[in-house]
Amino acid sequence: MARRLQWLEGPGKARDPNRLRFVYNCMLDMLYETNDMCGLRRSMSKVILAVGLYFVAVAGLASAAVVPAFDFPQPANPANTATGNDAYYFTPVVNFWVTALGMYDHNQDGLTQDHPVSLYEVSGSSVIASAVVGGTDGFVRGVFRYLSISPVLLQAGTQYAIVGFTLADTGTHAWNPPGLVIAPEIGYDGYTYNYNSYLSLPAGHLRTDMTFFGPGFLFHAAPEPSSDLLVGAGLILLAIRRRKPRAPFRG
Repeated sequence: MARRLQWLEGPGKARDPNRLRFVYNCMLDMLYETNDMCGLRRSMSKVILAVGLYFVAVAGLASAAVVPAFDFPQPANPANTATGNDAYYFTPVVNFWVTALGMYDHNQDGLTQDHPVSLYEVSGSSVIASAVVGGTDGFVRGVFRYLSISPVLLQAGTQYAIVGFTLADTGTHAWNPPGLVIAPEIGYDGYTYNYNSYLSLPAGHLRTDMTFFGPGFLFHAAPEPSSDLLVGAGLILLAIRRRKPRAPFRG
């Protein structure tokens, strides 16, 4: 069983559609001992484990839907920078999980300095996630370099800000990039900045007519609990229906 759990959580399995089929077959075996595929005996704990395996699979499959908050084609020329913070405020229209923080990486060949990046809840200016993105660390998606973080759940209707700090002129930012696409789920409020010499949350006027990248993040939508429960219950009911047919009643 330990090997099978490792298979579920192994590298590259998050996008494997066979995971859900595997979990369903495990559920059948655990409930009805058809071929003891998972090596477990019939008991109430089997049912609990079967449901738990289902949610592990769903959580893994959900990662396939990770999308960038900001995306755009690379500009021909990078923009000069200055010491300070660039911030993008947003108020999610749905709940979602932030899974990575990043910075724009011109040519995607590595950043010229380490950039502290933080996700703030604006009310109280509290930091809820942080990373330091630099060099060739992390991974590239689109024109951003990202570092994965422990997923953070953001709530619809609460205002947040993604902030990236730059020290001195690096000449590696993107000023008002053409073709900018902002994910509608994030509820974009606007851009602002400050010239502080340390990472901080800018509190200036929010502008929607300009951008300067800067920071970004990856996220995926949080599934509705009711939907997961319905699907899980449906799989269990389907498993129950697959019992061996009973002999006909001969009263």
